[in-house]
Amino acid sequence: MKNILLGAALCITAGPAITVHAQHPYNFSKTTATYTPLTNATIANNGIWYDTSSYTIPVGFNFKMNGTNSTTITLRDGVFIGPDNNTIQNGFGILGTSLQDRNVGKTVSASPIRYTTTGTAGSRIFKLEVSNAGFSEEGQYNTDNDSISY
Repeated sequence: MKNILLGAALCITAGPAITVHAQHPYNFSKTTATYTPLTNATIANNGIWYDTSSYTIPVGFNFKMNGTNSTTITLRDGVFIGPDNNTIQNGFGILGTSLQDRNVGKTVSASPIRYTTTGTAGSRIFKLEVSNAGFSEEGQYNTDNDSISY
């Protein structure tokens, strides 16, 4: 028994180091308000989108995420956002599930993906909205009970 525990301890301590980088400095503040859709925004999706869809969206300014400079973001699966670099999994996931358009199987989108950039140089704000999205798991079972907007 001692040999098994010693072997397990050696595997854990001798494994490769895992490094996680965060965006610094980053200040987060939370407010509570009634949800209102973005106005005067550009629609990123051209029709129905799926849990495998990917959209590259211009942010309107330069930014750095995990050491990667970019002027665009890529939205994948409706929930993963990262710089425009599909070979490295840089970025962050919004949810632990994939989303898709609530009108999968039809011709008109019920779940627009909108974005806008406001402000002047040095003080710009990029906003991204996924509206009325369905959960991929529900789509697999032909149910349409839940939705999310963020």
